[in-house]
Parts: sequence; structure tokens; C-alpha cells
Amino acid sequence: MGKNFFLLNTIQFIDALIENMFKYIVIYFLIYYKGHEITSSIMATTGAVFILPFILFSSVGGWFADRWSKSKIIQITRIISIIFFIIALTFVIFQEGNLIYLILFMVASVASIFGPSKYGIVPEIVSKENLLKANGYLAAFTFFGIIAGTGMASWLDSATDEDFAWMTGVCLILAFIGACLSLLMTRTESAAPEKKWPLFVYKEIFDALREMAPTPRMWTAVFAYGYFVFIGAYVQMNVIPYSVQTLHMKPIVGGYLLLISSIGIGIGSLLAPKLTGKLHTLPWTGVGMSVGCFLFTLFPHPYWLNLIWLIGLGIVGGLFFVPAQAFIMDQSLPESKGRNFGTANFFSYIFALLAALVLYLFNTVIGVSPAISFTWIGIVNLAVSGALYYFTKR
Repeated sequence: MGKNFFLLNTIQFIDALIENMFKYIVIYFLIYYKGHEITSSIMATTGAVFILPFILFSSVGGWFADRWSKSKIIQITRIISIIFFIIALTFVIFQEGNLIYLILFMVASVASIFGPSKYGIVPEIVSKENLLKANGYLAAFTFFGIIAGTGMASWLDSATDEDFAWMTGVCLILAFIGACLSLLMTRTESAAPEKKWPLFVYKEIFDALREMAPTPRMWTAVFAYGYFVFIGAYVQMNVIPYSVQTLHMKPIVGGYLLLISSIGIGIGSLLAPKLTGKLHTLPWTGVGMSVGCFLFTLFPHPYWLNLIWLIGLGIVGGLFFVPAQAFIMDQSLPESKGRNFGTANFFSYIFALLAALVLYLFNTVIGVSPAISFTWIGIVNLAVSGALYYFTKR
């Protein structure tokens, strides 16, 4: 699929790796200094801080992606990320527990600007007949990046004996490599160079939704794209409390468990072009995700069963996500792809923030165990799968 796609996929793999690696470095850092007893609270707060920039800035990233060269946006965001990781290293060295939330917010802000260009550039560098395949690779390597980042954070936590400065330094090195690779990309042209900055940037979201309305099932695809992030974020944030409270293991064990789910999502993403590709499969893969959630409550022991539940949940998640992503990409007008993905990202992170709030409600306010929390979210997911069945048949 060409040099540019290879570079893009490598860059976004590194981006997913360091984002997730740094997020878990922050989590382990805060658990280390504030105590294991507030693990669920730290997970929910960290999740909310990481997600908020995607809500605030995804539409801004969409406007940038349409207005300027997407390859240039990718290069600029990679360079800015180096600066933020230098600041992060300083905060960690001086053990600034509260300021670390600020730098996590800034790292996520750069990622939110990067996202629409990352997805919007694909139709510019890949032929239409290869779009679904390209999306499968992109989604798979995104989750392989999550695997690597989550795994490296957990491994480095043990290997460095919780030396968070060394761990953050690795993020900085990887950010530098990603920036260097971005400079090798062939420049792409702006899709809408005449596009003016809107007085109210979130008007872009309403404009995008209005433009999507005549396309059958486009809103359904945007909802499914975002809803996948809700389920993924919820599982991701609940696995570490589940490991601590249900399996009675250390927090880093939850990090290793997340590797398994991410491997499953990567496998599902690679299989999606062969097994699905149409929106009518969404309700059935949605039911599969509910089954995966129920199994955590029903069969938490022995420990190794959780590996099976997580990889299975990940596979059906990948089969759920890729068709929605490919549908948005294929059905969007060329001059609106950046804006449409900015809008889709906006809603996906609204869902991710909702996941953090629901986790806090279930595990902290109501006080159910993380294992029972999986069942509750599985029931919610069954209802959503029923709604998707209705809307994909229309």
C-alpha cells in the first residue's frame, strides 16, 4: 500500500504505544505515592483527564486536517509531543503527583489533534479498493501499540524497581523516533485550503452531523465507532481494580491482562475485512462483547481463564469496530473526511468520559465489586446491541 501508508502505520503504532505507556506510568506513579486502596478512584480520574482533551479538541483537529496538509499536521504534532515528554520527565523527577495530571492532559491534547489527520489521510494515500484492508491494518496496529505500551509500562515498572524517571525517558526516546519518521512522509495537499476558522469551532460538529444525515446508517456508524470506545475504556479501567480486588494480585498484573485484550482486538481487526465489513454485523458482535463481560463475573478463577475471556472479548471488539470505522471513511466526502473523523472522535471520547463516570458510579459510589461491575456493563451492552439491530436494519 506504499511508503506513506507504511510510515503512517508505524508512526501511529508508536503514538499508541507511548500514549498508553505514559498513561500507565502515571497510574502506577500515583498508586505508588497515594496507595493501593484508592486504585479505582485513580483509574477513573486518570481516565477522565486523558479523555477530556479528545472531547475539547477533536473537532479542532478535524478542522486542521481539512484546512492544511494532513502530513504536515502529523509532523507538527509529533514534534510537539517531544516537548511535552521533556516536561513530563521533569515532573516525574521532582515527584509532582498533581502536576502529572496536567502533562497527561497535554499529551492527550496532542493526540486528539493528531487523530483526524491520521484517519483522514488514509484515502489520500491508499486506493479505494484497499480502504477496508488499510483500516484493518491501522486498527490492528493501533491495538498492537496499546499492547506494547501497556506491556512496556508494566515490565518497566518491575524491571526498574518503579523508577518512573527511566520509564518516562523511554517515552521521550520513542516520541523522538516517531517525529523523525514523520519527516520522511511525502507531503499531501490540503483538501479544503479555503476553509475558514469557524467562530464557534464546535459548529463543525453540527455541520458534520447535518452533512452525514442523508447518508443511510452514517449516524449509526458514528455511534458504533464511539460506543466501542465506551466498552473498551470501561474494560481497560476496570481490569486493574479487578486484578487487585477479585484476583488479589498487584496492579501491574492488570496491565499484563490488558495486553491480552489488546492482542484480541488486534486479531479481530485483522479478521474484520474477511469476516465482516458491513454494519449489519454490529448487533451480533455487540452480543459477543456482553458474553465476554459476563464471563468475568461467572468464572474469575482459576486465573488463566481470564486470559481466554479477555482475548475473546478483544476479538469480537475488533470485529465490531473496524466496519464502523471503514464505513465512515468510505462514505465521507473527500473534503469532509477530517471533519467527520474529528466528529466521530469527539463522540467516541464523550463515550470514554462516560465510561470513567460509570466506573466511578458502579465501583466507588454504589460500591459493587469490579467483577459484578463487568456484569452490569454487559447488561447495558445487550440493550445497546438491541438498538443497533433496529438501526442497522433500517
